[in-house]
Amino acid sequence: MNYRITGFFSEQDRVTPIERPVSFERFGEVVKSKRICLLVLALEEKFQLVIENYSEWEAELLKQAQEYAVWSQFEHSHAMERRLALDRRFLNLLSSFRLYLDQTAHAISEGCGDSSSEFKDLKKFKADLYDDHASYRVVEALRNHVQHRDLAIHSISFNNGTVWTEQGPLNALTVVPFIHVEQLRDDDGFKASTLRELEAKGTRFDVRSDVRIYMDCIAKIRDEVTRLLAGF
Repeated sequence: MNYRITGFFSEQDRVTPIERPVSFERFGEVVKSKRICLLVLALEEKFQLVIENYSEWEAELLKQAQEYAVWSQFEHSHAMERRLALDRRFLNLLSSFRLYLDQTAHAISEGCGDSSSEFKDLKKFKADLYDDHASYRVVEALRNHVQHRDLAIHSISFNNGTVWTEQGPLNALTVVPFIHVEQLRDDDGFKASTLRELEAKGTRFDVRSDVRIYMDCIAKIRDEVTRLLAGF
């Protein structure tokens, strides 16, 4: 069987169709390279989805802080609306995290095979992140919680403080989303070891730093997946 590769060559605003005969081995290499490129492209699109959801989460925090600067007091109903807005952003972000993690495993499986060293390396890489970062464990547990049990943001706090700089004092307005440990305790499916870690923090905790650390871990996973596929 004869194999040929066709395409287009562009030079000086002129597009010329080209066609070249190739060996069976070279044809297989081209097909494989195309499949890997399409896998990486699909993963980059999903990573972009994660980035956009993360940006919207952070932007919502800034937006609410700005609103607090203008309206220093909120009615109870307004505070509830703002909490639900943060819950919505958080839910979207957690869903995009899960989507990306699932698709990275699928991409390595499809590109390299379930029994490949690349697939095993990625699995270990994720497991090491889970073991090394308490925030990774917290966000994983929260994602399962919102998927099967309830919303995660239980209360929000509008804070007004002072930051001292070389130019003088600055007024700092922040919005803090809190998760109440007691309400997580009511979830029988919440991982017990992670719950104990959270109980050590007190009755409630600010989830912002956990999200930021988890986002950094997702970026590390993206780099690792790219490296594994590039070497295949």
